Amino acid sequence: MRRLQSALQIRRTSERKGVLIMRTKNIMIVGVGGQGTLLASKLLGRLLLEKGYDVKVSEVHGMSQRGGSVVTYVRYGDKVYSPIIDKGEADIIISFETRRNYSYQHSGN
Repeated sequence: MRRLQSALQIRRTSERKGVLIMRTKNIMIVGVGGQGTLLASKLLGRLLLEKGYDVKVSEVHGMSQRGGSVVTYVRYGDKVYSPIIDKGEADIIISFETRRNYSYQHSGN
């Protein structure tokens, strides 16, 4: 849990006219149906909203009711324009199952 907390720490990455600007952070949460992937993304999104960030959450259901893949994206920052994370753009991957984590890391997501 401490690793996740430190990974989520907000770092302001650039400054314009004296205002600190945070680049958008991308979190991918993967698992199988019934593991709480959707709940985790909603809770994380709510926490980040309460911290004052613009947050977008997106859900991709596979065969989730039959134990298939579930992928959720959480993007947050000063201003987020799209809920989707492009391949290779995830800053953090949270996996509820080792095999899913391995497959996403090596597929370029």
